[in-house]
Order: sequence, then structure tokens, then C-alpha cells
Amino acid sequence: QAIALLDRMEANRVEGNPHGKPNTHCYNACIHAIAKSSTTGKAKLCKDVLQRMMTSVEDGFEDSAPSLITYSTIINACAFTSGNEDEKKEAFNLARSCFQALLDSPNMEPDVSSFANFFIVIARHLKHGDIRDKFAEAVFTEGCNQGKIDKQVMYQFRKASPASAEKILSPYKDFLPREWRRNIGTGGYKKHRNSNGEG
Repeated sequence: QAIALLDRMEANRVEGNPHGKPNTHCYNACIHAIAKSSTTGKAKLCKDVLQRMMTSVEDGFEDSAPSLITYSTIINACAFTSGNEDEKKEAFNLARSCFQALLDSPNMEPDVSSFANFFIVIARHLKHGDIRDKFAEAVFTEGCNQGKIDKQVMYQFRKASPASAEKILSPYKDFLPREWRRNIGTGGYKKHRNSNGEG
């Protein structure tokens, strides 16, 4: 239903109808509906909506640009995508690209929930081994550098890579370094906010 509504709104925009045209909030609502649904193939559906947003921007509709909410909700959807190995691989690759988009953005960055959800993606969609451990360590290091490590992030890190977590966290059993948690409450925007104002 969310996709069908989005189809109608995009048709309104093409036809020049001033009412019911999609913007970032509308696309995000569609992605949220997909993320919270029990449907299969969540990652593919979210990827399709994200591509529609990017195409809209390329067509000159800047009010459809992906936001922090877009990327973090897609990462959440990927974390809870189930299916065969191909579907898991697609979910991991999409979550990875969204996480990287936040890292590369001039005005957005992963928030605490993005870090926690990406660890769930790693735990659910990568097999145990060196690759999984290296991904988990790299994400945790980035979280430390950004000061976005809270108890939930630590918990998901331990689930994603118990050996790596033990190695890194063993000196800090009774406390978290202040530097690691300095930006927990700052959200996911850098100094200048996204032009669509979300967050």
C-alpha cells in the first residue's frame, strides 16, 4: 500500500498536479512502513525507494533528497531482513552503502542507532570469521572516533564479534572512556544541517 501511494504521488508530480507530490518525508514514511512490515525482501524494496529518491533529486526535486532518517531506517530494515543467502548479501551490501553514505556526507553522520543496527546487520548477515570480525572492529573504531558508543552499541558489538569485543573492551569492564560517549546525545547531523531539515 505504501508503494502504491508513492506511485500515485509521483504520477501527480509528473502530471503537474500541485497536490500530493512526494518529498523526503513521504519517501521516508514508505521506507518506515517497509522496515516495520513482515514482508520478505525488505532490502530490495528499500533499495528501490532510495533509488527513486536519488532519481527525483537528479530530476531537480531537491525536496526528495535522502536524509539521516532515510539511511538509518534502511539500515534498520536490512538488520531485520530474512531470507536466503542472496537476500542476506543484498541486505548487507545495502546497509553498508547507507552507512558509508552517512560517513561520506558533508552534513550527516551515523547516529547511535545507526551504529547499533549496523552491528545487527553484521551479526545476522555475515558468517563468523575474520571478515566479520574486521568489519565489526572497523565500525566500533569509527563509533569511538565519533563518540557514539553507548551500552546498546557495545551490546550489539559483543554479539557481532565476541572475540573482537573481548580484546578491545577487556580493559574497560567497569567504565566507558568519556571520549567514546562524548556525542551520544548529539543526533546524526554535523555542523550544518541537511537542507530538508530532518532530524
